[in-house]
Amino acid sequence: MRLHKNGEHLEIQGIVRASRIEVRNPILALPAAAALTSLGTKDRNALAQSLADLKRECAARALPAWHQRRTQAATFWKAASVYCGHIARATRGCTSMASCSLQTALPSYSPGASAARIHRRGCLNPLLALPAAAAVGALDEAPRGVLAAVLADLATMCRDRAERDFRRHKAPMAAYWWECSVFARHVRRAVLQPAGFFA
Repeated sequence: MRLHKNGEHLEIQGIVRASRIEVRNPILALPAAAALTSLGTKDRNALAQSLADLKRECAARALPAWHQRRTQAATFWKAASVYCGHIARATRGCTSMASCSLQTALPSYSPGASAARIHRRGCLNPLLALPAAAAVGALDEAPRGVLAAVLADLATMCRDRAERDFRRHKAPMAAYWWECSVFARHVRRAVLQPAGFFA
C-alpha cells in the first residue's frame, strides 16, 4: 500500500473518492444538473428514454469503429454512449449505477459506404444521423432547454479537463476529454435545432 509523506493511505483515499456521487456520475457535479430533476415526471421520463436510446445507438457505432482501428471515431462514440447514460441516470434521479440500470441491448449497425459523405448533415454532426437524435429533437421545449444547459456545462468541463491533462503530458486522457467535449457540443446543437429539422 503506497503512502503519502504525511502517512495518509492512498488506497483509502481512492475508496472514499470513488464512493462520492459526483465521481460515480460527473453530470451531478455540473451547475445545470439540478434542473434535470426539477422537470415534470412526463418530461423527465421522455428525456431519459430518449437519452437511453441515444446511448445504445452510440455504443453500436463504437465497436465497429474500434475493430476497424478508427480509434478517434471509436473514442467519440464510446464517450457519447457513456455520457448519454450518465445524463439519463441523472434525469431519473439515480445516484448510482446499481439503482438505475439502463437497457444495454445494442441495435444492429453496419458502416455504410462513404460516398458523398461530405454532403450529409450527419458528417459535420454525426449525432444528426442517429434515429434517436430525432426523438431528442422532438421533445418539448422545457426538457430540451434543460438538456442544452447541461450539455453546455459538460462541454466546458470536458474542454477544461482536456487542456489540463494535455499540459500534464497525459495525451490519451486529453484526447478522451476532448472527444467528450465534442460530443456535448454536437448533441447541444442537435437539441437546439428548430422544430421540423429532423422531418
